Amino acid sequence: MSYSRPSLTVGLGVAILALGVGVLVLLALRPTPAPENAGAGVTPQSTPSESPRATTPAPTGDADIVFIGDDHLEEWAGEAAAELGAEARIESGVTLFEDTTVADALEGSAPDLVVLSIGTADVVWADDFAFGLTQALDEIEEAWPESTIVLMRPAWEDPDDLQTEKIDSVEQTAQARDLAYLDTPPEAGAFVEAWNSAGL
Repeated sequence: MSYSRPSLTVGLGVAILALGVGVLVLLALRPTPAPENAGAGVTPQSTPSESPRATTPAPTGDADIVFIGDDHLEEWAGEAAAELGAEARIESGVTLFEDTTVADALEGSAPDLVVLSIGTADVVWADDFAFGLTQALDEIEEAWPESTIVLMRPAWEDPDDLQTEKIDSVEQTAQARDLAYLDTPPEAGAFVEAWNSAGL
């Protein structure tokens, strides 16, 4: 049996048309990828949620402070520590050079913080004062290397020229050693305000 050319062409066209329709049907029935599956092979990146900025809390009952320095500490340091919710030990009557020195006060376990408020009882020239302060800080760091040291302005109400030099020396020493410096009078409320302002 022989076929004519026109019938063969029509048959081939019908077959191609049927194949094309089949491909279109398959494409139409193919499921649309879910958004999380889009871009296969690419690891999706999630945007991290913002967490609140960590802040340095004020000391709690779990923290302890050792105050070392002049007799005035007895008048306000305990009250200041109570306002901060901290345990306190007060080593007053301490000088840089005479009688009870800073080295004599460095006994017991290391505190979290050491507040050094010293100078009013040391009748020496400014250079000697600066030397004594540096030596005292070295002794604290050697005895309690993990403790944070805070320096306070010497507690003169109306400092004369020599006392002003000593006050400047304390501030400069704090800056040179990267220590906190509190420019505050020796009063519980003022101390706590300066403490919080310094982020301690």
